[in-house]
Amino acid sequence: MNALMILALCLPSTATAGSRLDKWTGAVGEARIADVVEVPLTMYRLDYPCVKVKFAADSEKEYLFRLDLGSNGIQVSPDVVKDLGLSKKTRNKNRWISFGRKGDKIKWKAGGKVETSRIDTLVVGGLTLDDVVVEVRAIEQDPTLTPAGVLGVGALGIPTAVLPSAGVVRFAPADKADALLGDVPGGTILPFPRVESRIVKTYMGKQFHRGWAGVVTAKVAGQDAALGISTARSMGTLSSALPVGDVPRWHEGDVDVVWVPVSLGSVELPEGWYRHQGLSFVPPEDWHGSIGYNILREFDIAVDPTGGRIALARITDVKETPGEPVVLDTLAKKQAEAEKEPPKDEKAEKAARKGKAATLDRKATLLLAGGQVKEAVAAAQEATSLDPDPCSYWKHLGQALTTDAQFEEAGQAFQKGLDRYAAWTALPKEQREEIQAMDEEERAGASVQPQDLDACMDVAAWLAQIHILGGRAAEASRLYEAHADLDWALPLQTGIGLIREARFDEAQGPLRQALNLAAPAGAADASAAARLALAVVYEQAGDFPTALDLWNREVGTFAYDPLATAFYGRLLEASEGLPAATQGLRALARNFPDSAPARLALAELSSRGGKPDEATAALQEARSLLVRETRLQPRLGQAWAYLAWTEASAGRLDEARKAATRALETKPSNEYAWAALARVEAACGNLDAATRAWEKARAFGVSNVLFSSLEKPAPPSPAAPPAAVPESGPKK
Repeated sequence: MNALMILALCLPSTATAGSRLDKWTGAVGEARIADVVEVPLTMYRLDYPCVKVKFAADSEKEYLFRLDLGSNGIQVSPDVVKDLGLSKKTRNKNRWISFGRKGDKIKWKAGGKVETSRIDTLVVGGLTLDDVVVEVRAIEQDPTLTPAGVLGVGALGIPTAVLPSAGVVRFAPADKADALLGDVPGGTILPFPRVESRIVKTYMGKQFHRGWAGVVTAKVAGQDAALGISTARSMGTLSSALPVGDVPRWHEGDVDVVWVPVSLGSVELPEGWYRHQGLSFVPPEDWHGSIGYNILREFDIAVDPTGGRIALARITDVKETPGEPVVLDTLAKKQAEAEKEPPKDEKAEKAARKGKAATLDRKATLLLAGGQVKEAVAAAQEATSLDPDPCSYWKHLGQALTTDAQFEEAGQAFQKGLDRYAAWTALPKEQREEIQAMDEEERAGASVQPQDLDACMDVAAWLAQIHILGGRAAEASRLYEAHADLDWALPLQTGIGLIREARFDEAQGPLRQALNLAAPAGAADASAAARLALAVVYEQAGDFPTALDLWNREVGTFAYDPLATAFYGRLLEASEGLPAATQGLRALARNFPDSAPARLALAELSSRGGKPDEATAALQEARSLLVRETRLQPRLGQAWAYLAWTEASAGRLDEARKAATRALETKPSNEYAWAALARVEAACGNLDAATRAWEKARAFGVSNVLFSSLEKPAPPSPAAPPAAVPESGPKK
């Protein structure tokens, strides 16, 4: 039986427990729209399509919401609920979760918690949503740029199109569905039946299955499969019960990540990565996973959720869309409103000053994330002058100053933040609780002020970076001895600092501790960087097998880093010789078909091995991959930085300079962009400019152990010109 037919048989035909459960994940009483409306498409962190949403209860506040074409629900973060003063309702009946395993059987019990809230009206451009029930749920988020929620098209119940080629999102009334699907030029229309949330019985017991706006019948490695689509998840998932054959794969923890071809009817999707894992939370016979936005970003997509149709059309270029945080507008309005009414007394004045400082601190982090470095420094400095108590304000000032290459001033800011953090954590727990229980006026008289531990717990690591940049690894080591138990990132930075001073034996202890420390939510995992640093230690000791083993444990991360792939080639060459190293990099390039860095490393080894044709071909492949990436994600600074690195390797200096400049516009602290610019300036004979760029690359790459060995660029030898990439490659 066709997988899509099986799904249809599972769908409830009347209002059942499934449709009732859908209300727990978000629902709309009425969607009011007079005609087709168009709103700007905003790309959050370049990975997800978003729209700006206003709440009628406070029309001055505007938030960024992900738009998920594959979801039946509406989610709002707890921060928004608190900000708007909404009430919450807790539900937990008929929600099933796993609580233990006995032998091969999983035990299940009623439990978990679903929190919902009701909002009178939401407004998205010309679309008005009335009587909205939202699920209050933490949104997967970056701690700086925070989407406030997720709008699922299945919950909206109206035809919706995400059109990256035009940089817009369109909504339409139900009777204009045909016109909206026609907005996808040359699109293929496929069935897209809805799946309700429901509780189902499987051989493992009762399970809660969140619904989807629809599913498509797909071919995965030549086999039929029923897949959902998700524009709010970066990577799709395939059931491990679905065999995919001998395809490129790597391990992410205990999960295989596989590179497979998928087709939807006559629509051939680009090959891409999917997590290949067990889907124990859904019946395996009628569900095979989902397609993520890493694949769907190459399409204009329109969905008719009530008519059960989806239209897709492949695109070659996208219109660049705004990526600056919507929160900046909200903060500006909030600050302007606060300044309209002067405080009436000293207490109100102090509260107003603290409130303004908090607004400026938030503004500083958003400006820095958006690449507005000077403005971020100014906002952070004003925040600390208005309220010097929070250590997080000093940390954010230090981060802004670091990005502005004011390293001495940054160190002073980090030290002030660390002093406050250490003073607070040094107090006995009972005393901290006593201070926190005080009213605001009493707390102001306390000698030590409460601190946000989550926001401050890496301030010592930031200070250690400044010491390392100044050649003071001993100072970083002293920080490690004093504060390693308070700062999850400090052992890693200490180990890297010791390696930069060639104190390899001393680096092992901090690095091994870094492997065992879990990063807080929203922070980058330090384990991969720690393994890379340990691999450098073992390389120096001549223990190449151990170094290679450490590298291979994080292959899914290192295969996309130019210096890490070059280091891999170096390890192979040292242990097995140049021919074997070249062969190993060929295998790496095959296993990671979308990795430009693997091809860059292969080009370098092939050139040294006397194979200029292979080197030129590898450079061309790398360039083609990166040009495609910058076309599809024009605001992805890392792709521009790697393209600059590639163009510099190929001797295309003008193109390299343009790409590096574009990368630095997005992220002024991009170490690879500065390194590429250093190579360009050196090749042009501008040695002073090359030295300045090289020093910035080493400074901003202080957390990457391989940047400590970055060679100072020098003019190329006339006898050994760089390999040229043919002009027949993709054009920008």
